[in-house]
Amino acid sequence: MRTWTRPIARAVSPDTATGTDCRLPVEGTGKRVRGIGSVLSHTAVTGGRILQGSTYTRVMPSAVDHRLPWSHYLLRPGTVESVGRLSGRPLARGFFAADDAPDVLDLGGANRRCLREVQRSPCLDNRPPLKTARTRLRWAVVLDAENHHEQAEFTLTGRRTRTLLIRAASLDALDELVAFSEDIARHDWLLTVMDEVLSRLDECPIRSRRLRMAAEHLAHLWMPSPTPGPLAALFWSGFEQDPGFTRQWSAIESQVRRTIAARSFALLDEQRPDRPLASEIARGSPPPHRPAAPVGRFPLSPVCRRGGG
Repeated sequence: MRTWTRPIARAVSPDTATGTDCRLPVEGTGKRVRGIGSVLSHTAVTGGRILQGSTYTRVMPSAVDHRLPWSHYLLRPGTVESVGRLSGRPLARGFFAADDAPDVLDLGGANRRCLREVQRSPCLDNRPPLKTARTRLRWAVVLDAENHHEQAEFTLTGRRTRTLLIRAASLDALDELVAFSEDIARHDWLLTVMDEVLSRLDECPIRSRRLRMAAEHLAHLWMPSPTPGPLAALFWSGFEQDPGFTRQWSAIESQVRRTIAARSFALLDEQRPDRPLASEIARGSPPPHRPAAPVGRFPLSPVCRRGGG
């Protein structure tokens, strides 16, 4: 178990390997490419509020055209060997467009199993302050040895699905890219949840409690680029410019705080109609003039003095 306390509390479980022997989702070739090996999975908890599952593998061409004994693949955890000709870009596009067919490599299945194991732990009270839906990020790193210009493309492909395509000259920084992808998925989830809470507030005003819970338990978890490494810093600086993750978060956070303040003032006005409007006081307007109440007069007792003589 790896743990951090700065810049934000985070715990990551050790990787567990899952064996696989299935078809690889290659786009456009019409060929059935077989993949044999294992995938690595782990879970992470951030700030005691966000649970993530992460599953990944490295796809490499096999030296032979048939399956080898499992002892060969056990020596290479986190590696899937492809039997048949394969290139990176068709594999990445096929992986992004895969529909979870039963005979195709399904990294999401291993992810869901890891999440269920954590959520069923007796250490949890199963009473989250805010119930939200999951989002899914499919990411791939395509080797581009001829072009040394690293590039990352983030795309919203559905209401809760996203893709991240990374072009790199080598896989030497794979651990860094795994952490960067998890970082992108976590911050995109924060944006999605806060935006949905705001949008549903107009449809059902009674959901104001969800807005308060989201601000209380999620607002402090925004911490871009905690992953060390030059590639992660390079990609994050690009994403801060386009699409501007932190700008979006700042706008949503400001709107959340204004909405909570406005609803609090409205509640105060309803409870004390004889007082100045809280919204007017917040805007700096003077309270309405009311005549002063008469001041009563009370008799004062004389001060007793004891003299000597």
